[in-house]
Amino acid sequence: MPFNIEKYRTTEYERRTEPVPVPALSAFFDDGEKPVIVVQNLTGPEVYRAEQRVAVNKNLEGLVKKLADGKGAEAIEAALAALGLGGNSVPDALAKAIAYVQFGCASVTLEQSDAVRLAEFHIDSFLKLFNAINRLTSLGHVPLGESNASGPPLGCKTPSPCAPEADSEGTDFSSK
Repeated sequence: MPFNIEKYRTTEYERRTEPVPVPALSAFFDDGEKPVIVVQNLTGPEVYRAEQRVAVNKNLEGLVKKLADGKGAEAIEAALAALGLGGNSVPDALAKAIAYVQFGCASVTLEQSDAVRLAEFHIDSFLKLFNAINRLTSLGHVPLGESNASGPPLGCKTPSPCAPEADSEGTDFSSK
């Protein structure tokens, strides 16, 4: 069966979404709210923006030092800290994961510095979010109107038949 290019061109898509329980962050949710952050797959441009962050990460410290012409070590450290990079170099994998979490959280808008704080102080929640976003991204978008096998679309009250009704702690997501 040949590829139906006309059907492909006219198909509309939506992101895959998934609620991720983050019990370690429960203190930052309003009373009565379940500690859940809804994540979504990244778009192609977002994936490449994350890859660009890795390239910037590789070159940034050297660039700042060249701009400072070897002078003002304190200014260099302050500039790196302001960018969320601190005085230590950031591993490329972490730079990518920070970008994924920043771009992939659907139920809350994160700045880069927020994702950095999550990685620094709540690594368990950060890794849960990153792993879910990475998995959803590898699955790609879903055609509009088809079952979102990774969970309900953002705002949907009915979970997909493939989505778990509760996590291992017994949190029921079907009432979202």
